[in-house]
Amino acid sequence: NFSTQQWKINVASQSQLVMLPGPTIPFEGARSYQRVAIDLADHARCIWAEIWHPGRYDRGDLSERFQFRSLIQETIVRREGRLVFRDRFHWQGPWNDESVAWHLGPHLACGSLFMTGPVDERHVRCGDQVEVALMPLASGDTCLRCLGAPAAVTHAVVRFALQLAAGWSTNSNGTPWLLSSDGLAKNHWFSA
Repeated sequence: NFSTQQWKINVASQSQLVMLPGPTIPFEGARSYQRVAIDLADHARCIWAEIWHPGRYDRGDLSERFQFRSLIQETIVRREGRLVFRDRFHWQGPWNDESVAWHLGPHLACGSLFMTGPVDERHVRCGDQVEVALMPLASGDTCLRCLGAPAAVTHAVVRFALQLAAGWSTNSNGTPWLLSSDGLAKNHWFSA
């Protein structure tokens, strides 16, 4: 009843990395620790996504909605050794309705994106089912936060990340990168 993911990522100069790990879906009694350390070289681009679901929530009497024991998440991004972003939380459960409301309001899921460089607020379109906060960072990078239903948050985070990555491409026609590709398996990341 303990799980961990630990990522150590180095992004070389002039390179671009888009990391969209699947959503964290904690089971009843789960204890999970995730640590992400991203080191960016000068002129490196990176998008890192994190998505948190309430557990297996749509199972009637067997629902595991917010029944985790402990979730610890830590993300640290450095550019040329200098700290540019740090995000850490330790959620202790299980959560009752009051705890859910305090952390997420009326929503069931949340998502976060760290993106190198500035993001124009006019380009943030995540639909009316998702609440969004776009936060420019002192480093010149950007953090995007989303709240909403699990499927809507997952779709919004992934779509925005892929649209931003498409904008990095020199041959981009504005179509979200990968979303219109042929030959990919139908799954929750890329299916319409």
